[in-house]
Amino acid sequence: MKLLYGLFYTSFSLAVVSAFALVVVLLIRFIIVKVPKKYFMCLWWLFLIRSICPVSLSSIYSLSSGINRKFHIFLELIGLSFDEQGGVLTGWQSVFVRQFTVNTNFRFCSIMWAAGVLFIWIYTLVKQTGIRKWLQKAERLDGSIYQHEKLNIPVMTGVFRLKKYLPGKMNVSEAKYVLRHMEIHEERHDGVLRAAAFIVLSLQWFNPFMWLAHYFILRDIETAADEDTLSYFGYDDRAKYAQEILNMNKGKKVIRPSLVTFQENRIDDRASKMLYQNKIKKKDRQVVVLVVLIFFIWWFMLRPLYMLWEGSLDTTVDNSISQTEEPLFDKTKQVVVAQTNVKSADGLSKVIKIVMTDGQQEDSGYDGEFKLVLEDTEGNKLAEENLNGQFGENKNDKLHFEKNVALHISDYNSDKVNEVAIGQDIEFTDENLNALLGREPKKKEKNKIKSIQKYYIWNIEADKLQCVSEPIYTADKTGAEANSCEFKIPKGTNGVIKVKVLKNKFYYVWDGTNEMFVRKELTKKQLKKYKKDSDKTDESGEKSVHSLKNDSDRESVRVVTQKDSTGSEEIKNIVISPNGASKKISNIKGYYCELQWVQTTDNEENRYAVLTYNGIKSQTFVVFDTKLKEIYYKQEDGNSALSSVFDRYNGNQNDIAFNKDDLVVYTLQEKENDVLKIGFAANAKDNVVVKGSYKYDVEKKNQYDFNYSQTSAANAGSSNNDTGASATESPTASASQ
Repeated sequence: MKLLYGLFYTSFSLAVVSAFALVVVLLIRFIIVKVPKKYFMCLWWLFLIRSICPVSLSSIYSLSSGINRKFHIFLELIGLSFDEQGGVLTGWQSVFVRQFTVNTNFRFCSIMWAAGVLFIWIYTLVKQTGIRKWLQKAERLDGSIYQHEKLNIPVMTGVFRLKKYLPGKMNVSEAKYVLRHMEIHEERHDGVLRAAAFIVLSLQWFNPFMWLAHYFILRDIETAADEDTLSYFGYDDRAKYAQEILNMNKGKKVIRPSLVTFQENRIDDRASKMLYQNKIKKKDRQVVVLVVLIFFIWWFMLRPLYMLWEGSLDTTVDNSISQTEEPLFDKTKQVVVAQTNVKSADGLSKVIKIVMTDGQQEDSGYDGEFKLVLEDTEGNKLAEENLNGQFGENKNDKLHFEKNVALHISDYNSDKVNEVAIGQDIEFTDENLNALLGREPKKKEKNKIKSIQKYYIWNIEADKLQCVSEPIYTADKTGAEANSCEFKIPKGTNGVIKVKVLKNKFYYVWDGTNEMFVRKELTKKQLKKYKKDSDKTDESGEKSVHSLKNDSDRESVRVVTQKDSTGSEEIKNIVISPNGASKKISNIKGYYCELQWVQTTDNEENRYAVLTYNGIKSQTFVVFDTKLKEIYYKQEDGNSALSSVFDRYNGNQNDIAFNKDDLVVYTLQEKENDVLKIGFAANAKDNVVVKGSYKYDVEKKNQYDFNYSQTSAANAGSSNNDTGASATESPTASASQ
């Protein structure tokens, strides 16, 4: 029964989604009335997929941020509740992985839904079987074309291969139009679309919007076929074709169609439309193609595109995006109050979250104990900070976060590493007022200030969260509660945060020595000095350009570098532009070593480029696919990837272990099809040096043909002549899969 309840919840949720989607589709349909209906078939396909696809890959923006929560509150009211702490359901997977209880109302609705689905399928099956049996007496004329003496209107059956049935009394002039009309249905696979509409309708039979959608889908299928038939015979035959459509209305139907059987209907309406049908204009096609593209991106691609942007094109995130949802696979009774994707110090995508570990969820928000958590994209926890201990007098003090709190990410100190700012309303006392203003407050100031907020900033590093600010105080005249804040950076400065309280301006300045934001009072002259220093920083260092050209002598890859104080060339930006259209890659952090074409054995020379660079923790490389203008493969910066390879093949017998900061050098030795041979040389624990290689299948994401040799670091660093002894190298260890 649990599966039944989960399926009903999923279907009911998707019915709400499809209702909103249909309103928008019909609005567009009635606005753009002159466009060919065949182009709307793509839009109907998108609508059906969106109505049955429970995976939320769609828009990262919501028409109403409160609809989702109100909907699930409604579900709780009718009897769906979870045994675990965490409040309302926020993801469709939750009903399949979490413990929940249902009351009689929800149980009754689930059983009625299942009974309705079963009834529609059985009724349609019986109806379709009767139609096929009745049509068995038809005479085969040619291929999939049949004629039935008692049939008085054209009929088609089937899904992938349509059978066409003509009336017994139909002359040749009528048949040519009808047959072409039927052929167009088959060429466009309208049987598949009709079957898909039936499946979605049967699952959402309780949804009146889906019945309305089904009606318009069938109308547009027929209208589109009429339009293409008229286009085939020429617009001069409009009157003839309209008349032939009217001729099909020959009395009472001898068979009643099922939901998956084609039968000509709406005769008068279709004839009238074809009589006044005009030639399709090119701009009408372009309008619908644009509309379909917009809907596709809105319903299915905004989230992947956002993730692609965050993962490949930018070092910052959109601070307006947050997800105030509970975890779908929560096993620790924790509630995710807010989360967003972010780039950490190692250039990799991570997830930053505010998690309620203990507390209550009320209408006003969340009250309890909270942690700031950093995870990788696979959900593995990398670091966490106790927020209650940071903001409260002791770690048991409760904090409060609004339901729609948004995490604000920014590079506040301009060190190319993102930070997150989080705040809380604090008690309105003289002591806190003094901390806010840095002095005794005036009586007028006390009366104007309604609430005081305290903020902290955390640096988001590769595997840890580092608090990098003393308390930052703000005030509000309206009594608004503090959750998170996007601090303003004075234009043209680096590492200066401005806070305005009434008529007072306070500045929190980045102290590079202590790596901390500290409060300072700055004059206009001092602020200008920060601006000048910022300009000097931006202009210092000689810039260089490294590029690769393809066979047509056109630049395919360009790497722009700038020398730092040590003379090393720091990578600033990478642009891939094989055919004129360029794409910027900005998530490669490190110092330039070499840029060259990859020599391949798959006859695709000058397509893959490899950039070797000194990263944060290793000398590594990244491979670009210049044809697709994307990163083909990026070797992880550090020895964690190498450590996982050793663990995989040597398991418990592994005598090679790495310290976190041990040096490692990766090289791309060769590429064959989608298999890369990666060489490595690294320092390991116990004064050991390892060298070797392994193959990596980019498509299957699998390592194999792993082999290595190891030596002592002392012997590896000296020659036989110097030491008088040969290097003691252990036998080569190898493993394959």
